[in-house]
Amino acid sequence: QKQQALQRREVVISEAKRLVIRELELHTFGREIPESVIRFLNTVWGPLLAKRLLINGVNHPQWKNAVGLMQQLLDHLDARPYGDPPSIAWPDLLDSLRHELTVAGLSAAQISAAMTPLEAAHRPPQE
Repeated sequence: QKQQALQRREVVISEAKRLVIRELELHTFGREIPESVIRFLNTVWGPLLAKRLLINGVNHPQWKNAVGLMQQLLDHLDARPYGDPPSIAWPDLLDSLRHELTVAGLSAAQISAAMTPLEAAHRPPQE
């Protein structure tokens, strides 16, 4: 029974990871997203999504909020013409992402390291 329970657990975790990967691919397909942001999504935001999915399911507000924030992030990066300054909403979006990472249990140092590529991806190019 213990072995069957472990196998079921592994199947559920694998299915959650597969669903998160599908969600990431769905939202990034056809967009020009900086590699650093893709790394953030795969190594930071993806695990957050998987954790929320496993704990709460797809109908829970925390899951929906995390997917919505990811969509906003990608929309901001995709819609901004090269060289334009960040939109007024950008700092608020970064604060929301930081908050979600804090709620997920990341330390301040981990959050800072995770957010650095996002901040750099939206910085206007230097003259």
